[in-house]
Amino acid sequence: MIVVLRRHMFFWVVLFGIVLLWATPLVYRIDIGKWDAAVVRSFYDSEYGAGTTFRWSKPASTLAVPALGIGAYQMSINASAVTTTALDITVNGITNTVLVQPGFAQYTVPVVVPFAYSDVLSVTLTVSQPITHDRRTLGVALDEVRFIPYGWHIPSWSSIWWSLLATGILTYLLRWSRVIWMWRWLVASSLVGTIIVIRHGDATTIFELITLIGGISFVSAHCVRLTRYQQLGMLAMGVAVAVGMVVWHGIDAWAPLWQLLFLLGSTTILRLRRFVWRGIRPYRHSVFGVALVFCASQAWLLAGMSMLLATMYVVGKRVDPNRGMGHAVLFAGYSLFPLLDAWLSGRGITRGPQKQMLRYIGLDYLRGIAMLMVLFTHMPTVVPYTPAWFFETLAWVGKISVDAFFILSGWLIGGLIINEIPHWKNTRALGLFLHRRWARTIPIYWFMLVLVALGGWGGASISHMAEYFVFVQNMWHNHPPYLLVSWSLSIEEWFYLLTALGISLMVRWYKPEHALFITLMLLLIVPSVLRSYLAITTQSSWNDVLRQYVPLRIDVIGSGVAMVWWWRTWPKQNTTRAPKLVMLSIAMTLVYLGVVVWLRPDIDRDVWIRVSLIPMTVLALALWYPWLSTITRTHLSWLGRLVQWIAWISYPLYLLHYPWRLTIEGLVGAIGRNPVVDVIVTIGYLVGAVWLAGRWHVELEQPIMNLRIRA
Repeated sequence: MIVVLRRHMFFWVVLFGIVLLWATPLVYRIDIGKWDAAVVRSFYDSEYGAGTTFRWSKPASTLAVPALGIGAYQMSINASAVTTTALDITVNGITNTVLVQPGFAQYTVPVVVPFAYSDVLSVTLTVSQPITHDRRTLGVALDEVRFIPYGWHIPSWSSIWWSLLATGILTYLLRWSRVIWMWRWLVASSLVGTIIVIRHGDATTIFELITLIGGISFVSAHCVRLTRYQQLGMLAMGVAVAVGMVVWHGIDAWAPLWQLLFLLGSTTILRLRRFVWRGIRPYRHSVFGVALVFCASQAWLLAGMSMLLATMYVVGKRVDPNRGMGHAVLFAGYSLFPLLDAWLSGRGITRGPQKQMLRYIGLDYLRGIAMLMVLFTHMPTVVPYTPAWFFETLAWVGKISVDAFFILSGWLIGGLIINEIPHWKNTRALGLFLHRRWARTIPIYWFMLVLVALGGWGGASISHMAEYFVFVQNMWHNHPPYLLVSWSLSIEEWFYLLTALGISLMVRWYKPEHALFITLMLLLIVPSVLRSYLAITTQSSWNDVLRQYVPLRIDVIGSGVAMVWWWRTWPKQNTTRAPKLVMLSIAMTLVYLGVVVWLRPDIDRDVWIRVSLIPMTVLALALWYPWLSTITRTHLSWLGRLVQWIAWISYPLYLLHYPWRLTIEGLVGAIGRNPVVDVIVTIGYLVGAVWLAGRWHVELEQPIMNLRIRA
């Protein structure tokens, strides 16, 4: 107990010391050069002359000064100009004008940082009469900016946060010295304090760099099970990669390095979750409440979602799913909380070789091949090194593969519904169905959304992802530019919900079989008619609207349900009919492709192909499923095992592969310049995406599926 108190006291002493250092009247300095791309806006590239590194500003430029404390300062800029130039410096709506002379000199203006401050102070530099020189419109040349405080000030939150995070990272990195925890903490905090005093203005950037490199080294050492010496090797490699990328690309490498940290860190968090959860679990109610309040503050959609989750969390435990549809939905929603608690506690995971059933090997082959086609379609080096016709063909194969996923989902879900159809009179069947579907899809999907928001792919944030959390990002408008592949998941989730609610509602008046038939007909006919109407009467994009809007694509998944129902209830069914359906599909496909090649229609103008393409594709694909469902194997070749493994990890692979591609491209730079580099990028894209998806499958997807309620 005494040791714990001493450790806590030591932590608070360090925290107080860091706050005190940031509050002292030290000069806040920003050097203009290679590492300031995140600070300067609308400046030209850095140059070297007069014994210093500087940048020329454009007529209207901005300095985004991070982590400046609240208080009064004298802002000093070291600037030069071609001729005497009037420079307007605007801070918080107050403008001061200085005359900048040729030759670098110091110019000062007073600045007051107010309490209503968001950790980034915007300083606008405006030149009303710029000079044109070397085909550039120039403002002033800027070398250094200083903020000299008039006295003690209130430090910014980000400076304290990054300081503590860097202290923790350095403490961890020093663990290889085998020194006790408190001495390592003292050494790390002393180093942090030294950086604050010497580099005050640049200290936050240095701490971000320490956190970035240290974080990459930590997750590299812990994302898989390794011995101590192997961890040390991975630690060194992580540091080398991060330092190399920063030296190679400068500040431009920071964003992809942070994204790499989040992707690798996700596997580390998943593997070490039970150790982290052990300390958080006693406070889980408070943590959950804080998370809901934070989400509610980001967007109104998230506020509604937070209220719904809070309701489920409070009343869901006491509801009886047998008492009605509302109770069943609440039961299904609440059931995710104890399931996630069990998963976070380390339950449900299976180590070692997996004994998977080979009954549906044909369907696994279909899923695996379809996922590989999607993976190849999004491969970064496809466009620079392939003819246009090959890329267009591969893109269409990728689109067809997504439809194959839709039909497969309907086939499998339809089989489960048909197996339980006698029980749908009881609303507990509704609760169990939603529980199993939501547990299968939502946790991993929401985890991916949080990861995308933190990593910032495409500029994403939590508020940008609000629609994604409630699956309406492509309900009534084009899909936003974040996590582009999630449009299909939104369609699937709405199909699950509408199907389950429709059957549960219809069984009040009809037999379960008739209720399924009515629900299925509505889900097949209404979207098809609506899509055809829009295809005929509007010029809406076939790909972005007719193919991706939720209300227009639910019928595709419904066709899988209809197919499995028809196959199971076909009078005098025998397996010899399945190959005949495949031959019929091939014949239909060849005839339709022949017509398309002959007429060469425009998908966004010619009505007949806009109306017929999706139904014909779905029908041709659906006819394969009865035959694929009959394929069984007792032993698989290495290629068969690889394809089946891709099928098993297809869901996390579908979510992860595109952010991983963007990260690889960001680390390397432009694609298509060096064939050797592009080959390495391609291998890294394929191997890295499969490895990440495999870790997510083993640590997240599979344990949660094992923990789902069975009956």
